[in-house]
Amino acid sequence: MLDATPATSQQVRLLMAAAVLEQARRVWDTARTPDHVAFADLPSSVQRLATLPLYLTLLHSAGRIDDRPATAYQLVDHCVQSILIRAGSDVSTMIIALSDSAIRQSGVLLPSSLGLSEKLPSRGAWPPMPDLTPLVLPEQAGPRFSHAVIREYFVAIHIADLIIHKGRSVAAVEALNDLAEQAVSSASVRGIFELVVCAIDERDPSLAAAIALSPMAGPDTTLPLMLCVATPTMRSPEVVQSCARRCHQPNALELTRSLLSSPAPAAALGETYSEWVLSTLRTFGAAVWRDMLSHLEQTLDAEPVKSTETIS
Repeated sequence: MLDATPATSQQVRLLMAAAVLEQARRVWDTARTPDHVAFADLPSSVQRLATLPLYLTLLHSAGRIDDRPATAYQLVDHCVQSILIRAGSDVSTMIIALSDSAIRQSGVLLPSSLGLSEKLPSRGAWPPMPDLTPLVLPEQAGPRFSHAVIREYFVAIHIADLIIHKGRSVAAVEALNDLAEQAVSSASVRGIFELVVCAIDERDPSLAAAIALSPMAGPDTTLPLMLCVATPTMRSPEVVQSCARRCHQPNALELTRSLLSSPAPAAALGETYSEWVLSTLRTFGAAVWRDMLSHLEQTLDAEPVKSTETIS
């Protein structure tokens, strides 16, 4: 007998969202070329943005950056820049104004290490606002962002600007630590954190490396989240080796799991890889067994590919 229990409004919304996401996936994967990643490999936030037809087109046009798939930051940045340029607006002025509005709407606490005077930028009068409907909807209190990911992008570039301004300093590391603590309990701040890491890596890779290599970078929050973003800097042998050395600290379980989610340690650690695997198992035991099994499978699967590339 069929279940006649009516679906709740929340269930209907979830089903509709899943259907729209599946439609976006089919369009993306049908049109994609070897220059584009599969839809399933896009960050979840970018997948949601791609359910809007205009953004799907703009995201798809981003392609690759420097012969590698674009990061979430680069994809969203491409969309924002394209819309601002098409609107004929002063891009720099509008980015400052929209970043200011995003900070005020987000509820994110700017890291105190960035300075109290920088906690809430002065808004002043809004500049003349062209039609930016794909990005924001005009309202009396200020522009309302059309999508959460767009708001997160503008918050992220503001925070990234402040961290880059601090340079290689304790304040820069503490700022990312503070943001990571918020990201653990907030999906929105997690999205902002990932965009901040991408933005710093895009604009100042040496600073991104310095933060990741700093002994002050939190092994329980900051480093695991940075590794999950998987920017070029975070995949570099130097950063992977540094993180691997810190895995034997008692509070480094999440860092260890983040490293084990990728086959990168094998190549980065070289002859010491086997010793690192055994030492990790001795340190965390059953807590990482499943992660380790999955990691070893990934590593073994990657070896034939590496061998084939060497032969060719």
